[in-house]
Amino acid sequence: MKNRISFSKKIIALIQLTILTGIQFLLTPIDFFHYFLLLDFLIIVGVYSFRGYEIENLKSLNNTIVSYTLGSFMAHLLMLIPIVLQPRQFPKLPFFTTGFVSITILPIVAYLFAKWYFKILKPQHYLVIGKKEEIGKIMDEIQKASMGKIQVYSYMNPSAAALSETLEKEKTFDKILIADPNLIDGIKHLLEKAREKNIEIVYLPTLVEDTLKRIPIEVIKLFDEYYEIAFSKHVESSVKRLIDIIGSIIGLVVFSPVMLIVALAILIEDGRPVVFKQKRVGLNNRPFILHKFRTMKGENKEAKFAGQEKDRIMKVGKWARPSRMDEILQFYDIFRGNMSIVGPRPEQEKFVKEYSEKIPFYSYRHKAKPGLTGWAQINYSYSETIEQTKMKLSYDLWYVKNRNILLDLSIILRTIETVLFRRGGK
Repeated sequence: MKNRISFSKKIIALIQLTILTGIQFLLTPIDFFHYFLLLDFLIIVGVYSFRGYEIENLKSLNNTIVSYTLGSFMAHLLMLIPIVLQPRQFPKLPFFTTGFVSITILPIVAYLFAKWYFKILKPQHYLVIGKKEEIGKIMDEIQKASMGKIQVYSYMNPSAAALSETLEKEKTFDKILIADPNLIDGIKHLLEKAREKNIEIVYLPTLVEDTLKRIPIEVIKLFDEYYEIAFSKHVESSVKRLIDIIGSIIGLVVFSPVMLIVALAILIEDGRPVVFKQKRVGLNNRPFILHKFRTMKGENKEAKFAGQEKDRIMKVGKWARPSRMDEILQFYDIFRGNMSIVGPRPEQEKFVKEYSEKIPFYSYRHKAKPGLTGWAQINYSYSETIEQTKMKLSYDLWYVKNRNILLDLSIILRTIETVLFRRGGK
């Protein structure tokens, strides 16, 4: 399923790139052709970063148009850099024509192609080696997330004889899903037989991570040995640290006027202190002091959720918190090395202790530096209950396991969308 969806994304991108290149060929002087090829590439990357090729987005034409508009705007904004640096008069017609096409024609092309492609795409039926009571809800979520293209043929807690009998029948399922590794010891030879019959063997972690982009606690419990190894492999990248240093310096410089405005607003409304300092838990469970602009009146020494302190939020906090302007000071923490631009949300010590006791594998999230933004922050709303925290943790764990520079870049760009539509922050 992942390969077929990935193929459809590549086809959409190729069609769009062909359309954009055709426009450049017709309208662009030959001396500037390479500039516009760069713009085309930036548009495709921008659209990808703003989820323009995601299944959920492509189901809605409105959402598709929004993604393409944001991606195109970001691409044209970045394109201003080489435009300013080159001394010649830059052609305006292809520049603006490309922008118009990328926010009108391209999203319609993507929406119609995706609608047609998923209509003709045949569902994949999985014979699930596992117990329905343990993973039934997860499989239902996978089916919904795949728009019905992943279906459960049946659940089987197999004996060798039962699986052998199933394999001897006329093929009525496409793949075998190993949802519980403890059930396969006696059927390994039959799984090899299934491979010989071109029946693909898929493991639950792969299907879940590729489809849901999160790692539920229930899946880690079933495949605990695999995840223990997977989470122990990652180390902090020196390239990521370099990006953090450069990004934090740029952030502090660019947002310095905003920081001055927020600081003055706090001083006028409620006086000092302007900066709020609090101990948080960082990489490998090491504590550090986090810095934010103060957006609540008075002093509260107890660890509480934001939703429990709504009556203390200052007027400045009502616009600074949703827009995340109160968190700009965390560029200082990033520069010092206590945080990263992208990573799990830095949590208070009291809550870390509580969650570590109540939620299995919670400590895995501290295998990465906490971040100013992150995968969980852009995919899930603010959490206050244990169940909400489990859900948000599943996104954090997916990021920690799968993190790389390209994913970080995508998260940074998508954070812009999150801030524009004021999701996730309280």
